[in-house]
Amino acid sequence: MKRFVFTLILSSLVLILLNCDRKQLLPEKVETNSSLTVQYARAWFESESESNSLSREAQSRFSKYGVSWDKAVTGKNTASEYVEVPLQRKSDSSYHIGVYENKRMKMLDPDKLWIVFYKDKEGKMQERIKQYYPDESAKTGSFSGRIMLWSWNGKLMGGDRYQNGKPVARIYPNDSLKSGKTNTIVCSQFMICAWYRSCTGPNNDYLEVQDIKLRADNGMCYYPTSWDFQFPWYNGPNCTLWNFSYTDYFTECTETGSGSDPGAGGGSTGFEDPFPQLSKIYYSGNLGTENSAKLEAVITQLRSNCLGKTIFDKMVAWNRYLNFMINPAISTPGIYSPSTRTITFKSAADIDINVFREELFHAYQDVIYGGTSQYSNNGFSNIEFEAKLLRDMVGVMIGGAGVASTTVPPANNLDYLLWLNDITSGGTTYPNSWSDLSSNYFNYLELFKQANPAYNKPTINTLNPDALLNAINSSGCPK
Repeated sequence: MKRFVFTLILSSLVLILLNCDRKQLLPEKVETNSSLTVQYARAWFESESESNSLSREAQSRFSKYGVSWDKAVTGKNTASEYVEVPLQRKSDSSYHIGVYENKRMKMLDPDKLWIVFYKDKEGKMQERIKQYYPDESAKTGSFSGRIMLWSWNGKLMGGDRYQNGKPVARIYPNDSLKSGKTNTIVCSQFMICAWYRSCTGPNNDYLEVQDIKLRADNGMCYYPTSWDFQFPWYNGPNCTLWNFSYTDYFTECTETGSGSDPGAGGGSTGFEDPFPQLSKIYYSGNLGTENSAKLEAVITQLRSNCLGKTIFDKMVAWNRYLNFMINPAISTPGIYSPSTRTITFKSAADIDINVFREELFHAYQDVIYGGTSQYSNNGFSNIEFEAKLLRDMVGVMIGGAGVASTTVPPANNLDYLLWLNDITSGGTTYPNSWSDLSSNYFNYLELFKQANPAYNKPTINTLNPDALLNAINSSGCPK
């Protein structure tokens, strides 16, 4: 969640009531002597802003806006100081935007955009464009709707959903498969589909109209038809054809935390993330708070081992977010589904280090092998034995705890343990090449299949344990 540390902070610094006087909208706790001044932000913007280096095409989303420095405000909350400046249309023409969600239309006049400057934890200046998407029912009073944060090139950086001035959900862009990642209860995917057209009104007034649909899916961005605009001549002969503007996707997740009421002017300090490690790989699931806390503790235990830390940290670095479920109907303590990228535990009692390490490693294999769905039959035993070998080697390295007596038949247990002792040099180093394993690897794989008939599927004799060796060689473990 590092890239979203300031998402909630920024989106709730100065919540604007869309029909109020500007003086009434400033946060009550604005500190005019903030060390991050308007002058500093302006100088940084003119020399360092992303907008200065973008091509005209890249910044077309916001190229019609200028920064109104004379209306800038400064503020400070518990996490950061900030400067917020409204963006204004460069032309004098009036402007309307239609926000369509679930067959409801809300007209806003004019478009509401601000640019927010702040310093991150390393003291580096950052900038985000902030845009409001009020709910259809939003009128006066505390804000209800979405606040999106964008880069100058139109990339969605994140945001929050508010209900009566309080943050109720976190918004994430959909990078890779799914990038919503937090201590969530429920996550839903949305699509933003935007078109624009120019219209001439009854009094020869010019309007540029945007049709923005927020759909609760990742469907097609259809050409607008007869949306229920407040002004009927929007669809009349005095309008140009619709032109495609942009499409974006985001995931909206309901948080377990809560914030202060930005509508009251105080701003929000952001969610206190009770699961800072889990949130780095968590997309959605049904764990709930208690089981999420349990898994957070298991992750801490996993990362206390050099190999477990490497596997977890590389999943984070790959932005490989996972679903986490509890399902009593499964037949094993845990299972990983490559098709849905889901780790499922049979019960809360199965959320332990051994089950989680194995299933997380299956997710790791899924990356290394370019998808493990291809091994649902041939090679299935390879994938499973590699994970069991990881578990057993870690057990030997930490003094014998965690080595399973069911990996091979009972009659072969002693030989298997002696082999484990040999390839780990008496429990002191991990094997880091195929030559360290090759002499007996496939022999014990076949014995594993005998001891575990559920995994007795055709072996691929050319499928070496590359994921295991990759993890070892990427780690700081002794080898």
